[in-house]
Amino acid sequence: MKKKISTCIYLMLISSLIYSQQNKRNNVWAVGYQPVVKFKFDNGLIIDTVTNAGVFNPPFCLIKSSSSTISDTNGNILFFSNGFVIYDSAGFAMQDGLYVNCPYGQVLANYYGGASLFDQTSIILPKKGNTYYVFSTGMSDSVANNYINHVYTEFDVLNYSVVDMDSNAGKGKVVQKNVVLADKQHYVNCAMQAVKHSNGKDWWLVKADCINNRYQEFLVKEDSILGPYYQDIPINYQGDFCYFLSKIYFNNTGTQMASSICGHILGGPFYYRNGVDIFDFDRCNGELTFKKRYEVPEDTSSYPNYDVQVGLSFSPNDKLLYMSNSYTVYQIDLEDTNTYNALFIHGPDTTIAQFPEYNTIGLAPDGNIYRDIGTAVNL
Repeated sequence: MKKKISTCIYLMLISSLIYSQQNKRNNVWAVGYQPVVKFKFDNGLIIDTVTNAGVFNPPFCLIKSSSSTISDTNGNILFFSNGFVIYDSAGFAMQDGLYVNCPYGQVLANYYGGASLFDQTSIILPKKGNTYYVFSTGMSDSVANNYINHVYTEFDVLNYSVVDMDSNAGKGKVVQKNVVLADKQHYVNCAMQAVKHSNGKDWWLVKADCINNRYQEFLVKEDSILGPYYQDIPINYQGDFCYFLSKIYFNNTGTQMASSICGHILGGPFYYRNGVDIFDFDRCNGELTFKKRYEVPEDTSSYPNYDVQVGLSFSPNDKLLYMSNSYTVYQIDLEDTNTYNALFIHGPDTTIAQFPEYNTIGLAPDGNIYRDIGTAVNL
């Protein structure tokens, strides 16, 4: 056991050095809807538009928080995705980049005009050399038809595509497309996140599988993907229902995971969907250990829609967790064991009729938390 622990610590020290070389991978975020806006965090915040996004084969365009983006090690944007299309850095659809996340049909992609509306639809991870994985959660045509016709909502396929940035004169090309990792699934949502393995080279990809009271894990290597491995949610902490708008996020050191996938009915008008579970995470073996659940009030009377949980974000020092609801933002002290220690931070900053509602939030490289940020990974 001592040898295993010391090896793990050694690997994590190596990993911290690699992080310092890779930390600009997350320096640019592509967000927004006609036009797409680039947030570049490099000695301050630089905001620019991606003028070509949506020009190639309309109506394909990026929609809000379904985006995922990756930069090179110098912090320059390489490409981004809206869930069903992969775009190059100039905003044009990449070669063979249409209809990704469509291994079993294109019904859902066409229904939404080529862009996903679901948070954490896709995640981009470095592969080998100048190649990259784009992992996605989607629907087969039969499941998409159930969703469109309001029969039942679920996602049933986890898949990936591979981008080679050395192809097409450096603009990139999708060289593998819609490779199925898991099908015939019953995912309630797209909640998915990745964290660096302690060896500083591989990745743990974690997918919420709430209906089965578990998380699926894949060990992502340069030349192979292992798994799924399963991490069950302890029976005493399983939710009463699976929350459709839930998210999962790792903290900045990759040692804890926050998850809002489980809703709990506690016998009153409050604390239904506005809860978050904190897990300790072992980056060596991928083990999740439940630690604590926190609850934030769900206002059912002050707003036209219930004030339900939407986003989560750790603070820069990992001691606080912020929860954005539709109309309010709360701060949770992770060093306080009181389940209801959440501190009210902010409500609507204009009239209810004009307020656009809070959305997905995330911690940026500049230490600030922004909303509508898409899928940010600590690369």
